[in-house]
Amino acid sequence: MIRLAARVASIFLVLFCGVVNGAEILDDSPSPVQQLRLQFEWLEESALEIGNQPDNQMVGHLHRVDVRLDTSSYVGERAKIYLRLPRLTEGAIADSELRVSWETDGFFNSGEVSPGTRALLYEGVVTDSITRELFDFTIYFRAWIMSDSLRILPVYEIERF
Repeated sequence: MIRLAARVASIFLVLFCGVVNGAEILDDSPSPVQQLRLQFEWLEESALEIGNQPDNQMVGHLHRVDVRLDTSSYVGERAKIYLRLPRLTEGAIADSELRVSWETDGFFNSGEVSPGTRALLYEGVVTDSITRELFDFTIYFRAWIMSDSLRILPVYEIERF
C-alpha cells in the first residue's frame, strides 16, 4: 500500500458544450490548455483503521487552476453558474468515495461536489463576456477506488433566472 502513495494520478479538466437537465453547459475553451498531474498523498500519516478495514483516504491539490468561461450570450442577464461533477468518473471503480472541493479568489463561491452533484458558484448579473476565476482544487478519495489514473471532468453550467 505504501507504493500506492507514490502513484501519480492524472487529472484532466475538460468541459463539454450542450444542455443537461435544463441548464446550459458553458464553454471553457477560452481557458488555457491544462493537463495537470499531481501526486496524491495519504490524508493521515498512519493508515487509519475503521473497524477491520484501513481507511486509505488520499488527498491531492491543484493550485491556481485558471478557468475562463464564455458567458458572452448572458451579459446583462441574471444567472446562476454551477460546477457539476458527472456521475461517472473515469479511473474510479466507486464514485461514492470521491469528492472535490475548491477555494477561489472570491468572485465564485467556494464549495464541494461528489459525482452526480453540483454546487452553486455564482448568482447574479453576468457582467463580462469571459468570466474568469482561479481555483484551488482539493481531491479526496479512498485509495482502493482507483482502477487507473483518475480523470475528473467538471462541467460548468448556467441557468437564467
